[in-house]
Amino acid sequence: MSPQLKRHLIRYILGGASTAVLTLGCVWIFIEVFKFHYLVSVNLATFVAYLYSYLVNKIFVFDDRQGGHVIKGSKFLILQLSMLAFANAFMFTSVSLLGFHYMPSVVAVSVIGAIISFTIMRILIFESD
Repeated sequence: MSPQLKRHLIRYILGGASTAVLTLGCVWIFIEVFKFHYLVSVNLATFVAYLYSYLVNKIFVFDDRQGGHVIKGSKFLILQLSMLAFANAFMFTSVSLLGFHYMPSVVAVSVIGAIISFTIMRILIFESD
């Protein structure tokens, strides 16, 4: 494994962890402080997480200092929405159709999604040093 790939993977894990903390914190704040409905809260938190995640992946993970925010941001959003559709299809298939417990399915879809997302971002979206 190249040093650059190793650095990207470590930073990707750190970025993902910080995005998860931000998302959970936003959901809690939107529900407990602002008294929003939980579905509204989850969707608002997801929007905040997508924006944050784009910036973290572009700047911190992949060291992409080039412009092109409209094109890269659009590709990133398409990727995220595609991964959301994949996760829903995977969860429905594994839990509702095949009868697996939801927790192993969540773990599996999270790992698969992270691998796919990292690969697509590294190859097709962000320019690395």
